[in-house]
Amino acid sequence: MQSPSKPFACPIKMPAPAAPPAAPPIPGVRKIVAVAGGKGGVGKSTVAVNLAAALASRSATGTIRVGLMDLDFHGPCTPILLGSDDVPEIEDGRPRPLVRHDVRFFSMGSIADPDEPVVWRAPLVIDTVNKFARDVMWGELDLLLVDLPPGTGDLHLSICGLLPLTGVVLVSTPDPMSESVTIKALMMFKQLRAPVLGWIENMSGAVCPHCGRSIEETAGNGSQPCERFHVPLLGRVPRSPAVLRAQEKGVPLVLAEPGDPAARAILDIADKLAFGATED
Repeated sequence: MQSPSKPFACPIKMPAPAAPPAAPPIPGVRKIVAVAGGKGGVGKSTVAVNLAAALASRSATGTIRVGLMDLDFHGPCTPILLGSDDVPEIEDGRPRPLVRHDVRFFSMGSIADPDEPVVWRAPLVIDTVNKFARDVMWGELDLLLVDLPPGTGDLHLSICGLLPLTGVVLVSTPDPMSESVTIKALMMFKQLRAPVLGWIENMSGAVCPHCGRSIEETAGNGSQPCERFHVPLLGRVPRSPAVLRAQEKGVPLVLAEPGDPAARAILDIADKLAFGATED
């Protein structure tokens, strides 16, 4: 059978999402950076928690007041990663964020039954996003990190309309499948006019559990999409057994084992993001 002269073209034209109007600021919050990954399973939440802890403890500009808003409703693991089983306090009808390792955070994982899934339709999820942003008493923050769910759906469009994002950090792994999906997320944020601050290649190579040296399992393809779409490669974070050890303790890797190669990579990325975090 002869191959077709033209590649298959989808008969349905998918319209590009329109950029939402400028979102109102969150009182007291100076800058908001979303941590996103088009595909699940890339370690996005682990990266987000460690970046928050690193920024709160170490930066190029001094101590930064850091918050973390966990909007990954279907897999809210921030409390586990921070080692917290506390419930937020309510003051005058408004919840206060929990504080762990100098990071103020709010997550569905802290207020919902840990064994029950969050099965909501989009309108309720969007209403909850607005409550997380406007009702939670975040106080004065230099930087609020937002852990987004994977994908490129209605929730992401709504978040860009509800939160005045300073920028977005993309997390991917070096395999072609993850990069392909993350590129789609990158293009979505560009269409929504949300500045993409950089790309993090997570699980890039590995750390030998015996000698602690980095092992290059792949060539590391993160630089290819970065060069193609003119996005900075913020860093490569290797896989390390220390990540699981830190998770079992409920302590971010950058605090539990700051000398580990993966921790050092995240600390370096945090320093890049910290630059100008307290500047207007």
